[in-house]
Amino acid sequence: MNQKISIMILLSVFLVNSCGKDPSTKENKLMSSQKIGDIFLSEKTRLLLEAKKEAERLSQTTKNYLENRTEENLLIWQKNWISAHQSFIETTFLLNSENYSKIESWPITPGFLDSLEDYPYSGIVNDTAIEISPQVLEDQHMITDPSEISLGFHVLEYYAFERNQIDLNTSKESEPRRRKLIALTSDMLVKEISKLGTAIPKSADISYPDLIATIKEKVELLYFEVRSGEHSKFSNNTEKIIRFELEVLNILVNDTFEINKYIYEASPELGEQLTYLLEDILEENITENSTNESRYLDRLIPKLLELQEILIELEIYISK
Repeated sequence: MNQKISIMILLSVFLVNSCGKDPSTKENKLMSSQKIGDIFLSEKTRLLLEAKKEAERLSQTTKNYLENRTEENLLIWQKNWISAHQSFIETTFLLNSENYSKIESWPITPGFLDSLEDYPYSGIVNDTAIEISPQVLEDQHMITDPSEISLGFHVLEYYAFERNQIDLNTSKESEPRRRKLIALTSDMLVKEISKLGTAIPKSADISYPDLIATIKEKVELLYFEVRSGEHSKFSNNTEKIIRFELEVLNILVNDTFEINKYIYEASPELGEQLTYLLEDILEENITENSTNESRYLDRLIPKLLELQEILIELEIYISK
């Protein structure tokens, strides 16, 4: 339900911007860099505000569960994680990837955070030589390797979906440290998303080539995401989050920024290829049975490669 609402909000922004204009004018006139910039900043502001609200809700339900560890509170925590994560993912189409490494980094190494069956004293939780504090979690984040993750959505995902909940109900020394790490991670997630919201400029001129470069970068990240199959793996939500990202991508290209109109004017052939390919990608259905020979992610790989090639060719074409 949240996904459908989010998609409809994006579409409504486009419809509002189109309201009251002569159809023939809209059909033949591309948006100026200033107008693209205005829409871009407006959408970015709206999406980050919503992501912050969702993160605050997630932080509260995280603490509710830590204080009262019932099955009902666990299910609420898990549901709010999925909702908050999806809300932030929508903003990533309008952000530089280096700006949110403390929010959305994966895959994580569980043994860097906590004990494993064969290594009962591994991880930050069991290293009593260091204090569990915001500064320590920031210092430890990606300290020697990108997979050494101590901040962000996927730390919470691991504890909400994968970690044995018995570990939060023991009398061992590690239990209060574990609970403190989880609570601090949820607080710092809100803080990091809030920082992104305060860094938005008041105005910006954004050209269609700028947008195409942004879309190309996102498609490259999506390709990596599909190949790895590890995004949101603890919550078993990989296929659904990728499907959501593809739907957002399609709306940005065809509606919000009218990028498709620019591409058709630059190269009708490439515009037709892009439109057909996006339609084809969105017609793919998520595989209910993961043992099926032709899984959803497997079918996406060649199509995303083709999409990358079209965007690269388009960048070369418009740079001439």
